[in-house]
Amino acid sequence: MPPKVKVEPSGGHTSKKRKAITMDVKLDVVKRSKRGETPTNIGRALHLSRSTVVTIIKAQDRILEHVKASPHMKSTITSRQKSGLLEAKKFTCKSLAAGFLLIEEGLAKFKAEDADAARYARVYKGVMDNLRCYNEIWEEVKSVSFQSNLKQLLKMLERPAPDPPLDPVQDPEISTSTA
Repeated sequence: MPPKVKVEPSGGHTSKKRKAITMDVKLDVVKRSKRGETPTNIGRALHLSRSTVVTIIKAQDRILEHVKASPHMKSTITSRQKSGLLEAKKFTCKSLAAGFLLIEEGLAKFKAEDADAARYARVYKGVMDNLRCYNEIWEEVKSVSFQSNLKQLLKMLERPAPDPPLDPVQDPEISTSTA
């Protein structure tokens, strides 16, 4: 196997480039492994290093799941798909709002103590940039919460009003007066 770092005649070093391995190749590695071929032989046949082949074989469960779920066989990345942002934990709108309020209060304390406004602005921007993912979750929760509340309101408005109790004076069939 060639070394990863080659020494050029000029004395400089060039590193070996990484190459992406398609799902087709990964699936071929898994199939060959299941047939009993050794990682060394698979690597030679597919022009991959033995360690790469072993890594693919170790990840074969994820690869097979990905192949079942994905029609795109030319993709190079095996990823875990999230079914939703909020399924792992229940982020309520109130708790997220409280968290952001605490962060804002903490930043306000730093602003009050810091004489360098430019430094505070950089810190504030950095914090807000890093919280962007939570802000997106909060916005989604607010949207879902608003939609849920709106649906409940519309259901209440669509319900027919209950029939008033029968009044014998106004209903001629129930009236006891004789004409």
